[in-house]
Amino acid sequence: VDPDLLLKSATGVRVVDASVTPFVPSGHTQAPTYAIAERGSDLEVFRVLKIYF
Repeated sequence: VDPDLLLKSATGVRVVDASVTPFVPSGHTQAPTYAIAERGSDLEVFRVLKIYF
């Protein structure tokens, strides 16, 4: 997975879950997972805006 959460072996596939973290956090995993989900949703919104506007 690259920094834009795109899967390197497939075109146009984003991985937006806890599996993209490079290490397991020492605390609860909910906050990092929310941050990854927010980043993924921002990337998709910007991609759609770039295509249609």
